[in-house]
Amino acid sequence: MYPVELEQHIRQGKSQDVEFLPSVPAPQECARHAAALANTNGGILILGVEEPARIVGVDEQQARAAVEQAQHHLAPCPEMKVEALAVQGKTVVVVQVAASEELHAAMGGYFCRGTGSAETTRPMNPTEIRLHALKGKTEDAALSRLAKAVADQSRTIEKQGDTINKLNRECEKANSLWMKIAFVVGGIVAGVILKYLVG
Repeated sequence: MYPVELEQHIRQGKSQDVEFLPSVPAPQECARHAAALANTNGGILILGVEEPARIVGVDEQQARAAVEQAQHHLAPCPEMKVEALAVQGKTVVVVQVAASEELHAAMGGYFCRGTGSAETTRPMNPTEIRLHALKGKTEDAALSRLAKAVADQSRTIEKQGDTINKLNRECEKANSLWMKIAFVVGGIVAGVILKYLVG
């Protein structure tokens, strides 16, 4: 993309296929926007621009790292191209996301771009998911794609459940009676040593 073309997108503002973010987003947020663009008509995510059309710039390395990490939250990962451009003396990072007939999930959820006055990333409803799965496919192929999407989502939920169980076990261990006794004894010993040093 040429800087002139990018400036034109910035002047035109947000749309169904253009999203602005003023700073480097968390990888999860970047993944949601990428999935939404791929699930709609493709488009570009521009980092370093805030509305209305004000270029603020971002750190290129941090932006590239966030996009790279976002790819780990996408299943399957859509085709993405990342480039940095200098506009008005500031670095703007552009993520071009290709449209796809595949259904792309971000952290187990399905997202799309709104239309009209609601040109934002939002969760897809069941009808939209079904219609996307049917796009250009026979009903059998669409059912196969939906079954794969549900299986992917189930695996994501299972991973999240395992993580929650692990955190619960660690919290229980941290709150155990022996751990509390160890902290009390450690506090007493530290107090005695401090009293000895001060006295």
